Amino acid sequence: MNPRTFEPHPSPLLGILGGLVGTLLATALLRVAPVFGLPLVDAPGFIGGLVAKDAHVAFIVGTLVFFATGTFAIPVVIARVWPLLPGGAEGLGGALLKGLIAGGALWVLGVLPLAHGVAAAIWLLVTDIAYALAVTVIVSMAHGIEPIGTLGWGGYHAAVTPDADVRHP
Repeated sequence: MNPRTFEPHPSPLLGILGGLVGTLLATALLRVAPVFGLPLVDAPGFIGGLVAKDAHVAFIVGTLVFFATGTFAIPVVIARVWPLLPGGAEGLGGALLKGLIAGGALWVLGVLPLAHGVAAAIWLLVTDIAYALAVTVIVSMAHGIEPIGTLGWGGYHAAVTPDADVRHP
């Protein structure tokens, strides 16, 4: 009998957390584009406009669909393809590579309907990669990445003094 091989899949809870953080980050990046002289890429508005003609309804529907997709649906897809993506199953390097690839794939899927011009397409690429990196790095925390390690402080351990050595005056 062959032993079962370990095929890691991300934690659903961390996937949802990563999706929420990534969606908030992507929303902020999309909204800040005009500050850099780039065109506004209104993904929620585009999505809502497919469903409703009324601007208020389109905004509400588009925002709900955008957040639900970013928080739940896309992280589930990333979890399903996680073992197939290049990069190690554990560690920050593997998470970054997986995030770059997933972000590139999201960009390919979204650039045609959303981007109007080269600058908008490039900003959408930055946004999609930032989203996917947020998802993959947070998901990977269950697989050997410590939050403090993402800052380059790997191996950090808090100084602990045993209770027996503590002397009170």
